[in-house]
Amino acid sequence: MKPVLQKIFPPDMEIERVLPGIAPVKGDILHVDDAYAGQMRERRRLLAARRDDVLQLLPEGRAAALELLQMVLTRLPAMGYTVTSDTVACPDGHVEPIDHTDPLATLGHICQADFCILDKGPQNEHVMTGAVLCFPASWTLAEKIGRSLIGIHEPVDEYDDNIARRVQRLFDGGAGGATGVAFQSDVVCGCGFVPAAFGI
Repeated sequence: MKPVLQKIFPPDMEIERVLPGIAPVKGDILHVDDAYAGQMRERRRLLAARRDDVLQLLPEGRAAALELLQMVLTRLPAMGYTVTSDTVACPDGHVEPIDHTDPLATLGHICQADFCILDKGPQNEHVMTGAVLCFPASWTLAEKIGRSLIGIHEPVDEYDDNIARRVQRLFDGGAGGATGVAFQSDVVCGCGFVPAAFGI
């Protein structure tokens, strides 16, 4: 498939960052840009054809997924969406039913962004409990779901104990609606998940 890439990146993407690469968000984290229609076609295709590869939700992540869906729905009208009590009309003309029994699928069908949910686990460390992830940077959802932050970053040589403590502090302090973004240094093809990881 031909990559579907943005022509213009937000200024924050131009800044080189060192690990852990997390920064507060200025403005809204959600956007509709010039690649929206093409990326949404690919997201919807992946959700239809490869759902288990791009969407996972553990039972312990369900409450957070519902909360995330509600939070996103309140932000969409300012971005050109029409939201009713039971549907979302997207900027590309697609109309998606709001399914509270499948909140991450609803998000995956309406937003360009990938969403990952990390909840505090029994060891006092955040664990990935859900995600709709169609455009990862050189990793798969199956590799990360159910794992702690340290487990998720195990393949990253630079992710040492010092960085792990700093990242955990950021997550611990992020309650109450604070929004941050993790900037990844990997180059992504823009054509969905890394096909080689799925034997395609």
